[in-house]
Amino acid sequence: MLTIRNPLVNEQIDLEEFEERVRRGEIRPDTEILFPAVAGERWVRAGDLEVFRGLYDPVRVYFTRYFRLSRFPVVTTIVILVNLLVFTAMALSFPRTGTHYSIEAMVAFGAKTPPLIADLGQWWRLLTASFVHRDILHLAFNMFVLFNVGGALENTFRPVQYLTLLLVSALGTTILSLVASDSVSAGASGVVFGCLGGLVVFGLKYREIIPVRYRSFFGAAVAPYVMVFLWMGWVSSGIDNWGHLGGLIAGTAATALLRPRLLATKPRRKGGDALLAASLAGITLAIVFGGYCLADHTRRTAVYRHDVSGAVIVHPKGWRRVVTSLGELGLGNGLPNPVWVQARCELVEPPVDLSIVADRWLADQLHVAEQVGRVRSSRWRAMQPVTVAGLPALVYEAAFEVIERDEWSVDHVLRLYVFARGDLVYSIAVGGPVRRFDAYAPLLDEMIGALRLEEPRFLRRARAALLLSPEDPLVRERLDYALTRAGEREN
Repeated sequence: MLTIRNPLVNEQIDLEEFEERVRRGEIRPDTEILFPAVAGERWVRAGDLEVFRGLYDPVRVYFTRYFRLSRFPVVTTIVILVNLLVFTAMALSFPRTGTHYSIEAMVAFGAKTPPLIADLGQWWRLLTASFVHRDILHLAFNMFVLFNVGGALENTFRPVQYLTLLLVSALGTTILSLVASDSVSAGASGVVFGCLGGLVVFGLKYREIIPVRYRSFFGAAVAPYVMVFLWMGWVSSGIDNWGHLGGLIAGTAATALLRPRLLATKPRRKGGDALLAASLAGITLAIVFGGYCLADHTRRTAVYRHDVSGAVIVHPKGWRRVVTSLGELGLGNGLPNPVWVQARCELVEPPVDLSIVADRWLADQLHVAEQVGRVRSSRWRAMQPVTVAGLPALVYEAAFEVIERDEWSVDHVLRLYVFARGDLVYSIAVGGPVRRFDAYAPLLDEMIGALRLEEPRFLRRARAALLLSPEDPLVRERLDYALTRAGEREN
């Protein structure tokens, strides 16, 4: 036992309580202590005791004494205002589909869109996805929770540290979602989960020095809310749970590495803040511009072979079979209103007139779609001579509007390349919404430039027949005819 001298009455406590009160800063170095087991029957200053010096930390005491959650969260408020501005701009630009906005609207304003990230290097979507919301309820719930949990962390850390936490949480959200899911997603939920994870980690790491009145905001007290929100996501449809988990993991890890503002010394704090701010700026610039610089090196490709014509098209790996804006089957990036490519071929009797073939294609595809009400206001430019697969070709460019629900229309464009090899005429069309088509234009030009021609199906069949009946003159005659029509032999 030991005795603490107080102005009114001396207080006797045991060693365990003494140590705990020293850690909490409730006993100062100048407090007089009677500790017979150490100093005999005389009063000494607490600061003279080795047991006190081993436990007393002025910085931690300062933290406990001055830690508050009463500062107005300026950074959090700015983040919320940006979210509100983005949602307002989207509401003014696109109509609602029922109670929420369409995927097309969210993509236009920066949602996580795997094809655009992988194909075009739009890495900036890793950040902007956290500012886009599908409806007002989605936005209101996220902003309400962010103001509360984010505001608590903003009071805990310095502004640059808090921005780091938000940035890492946003990136963790989108990156894990991108790896685990190919769906379009958006929202600040992942950032909210990152902040919730930060509250848990901070509370567990500094539970001994957090003032008692604030302990319900941190640590184990927050963990049940995290589990409930995760569970709500898993049992609900249309929720990007991988994004939630990514934000939670990233925010938890980032908080574990951060030191609260009241525990940092000023010289180290200034140097650390400058370095951290420079790192944040560098990461942001790398994300915004790096994708465009590295898109050609990071893009993964696959090969599509059009069996009938023998046309071989190298395309981004994520592309799949889609319905084109004209209602036909093609190969595209899988988004609503996709960017697409479509191959078609036909045998014609010589002489070959490419302009007639192009007119027939436009009549079969564009004009029919206009007559059935799928598109309207179609128009096209005059043909231009180009070269495709080493062969002379003509290219047409058409513009039209695709009718969406409630008479909402989206401007589309297509380019039609027509060329011939022997008597076989190829029609390769690429198209999509105007803004997205413009973004894909360099990639589409690469695809057309890399297009190559292999043997068409009828020529392969003729060769196979000859292998089965090498002595049959009729089979050999049919192969000669096929070679001539495929342009493999002079007439």
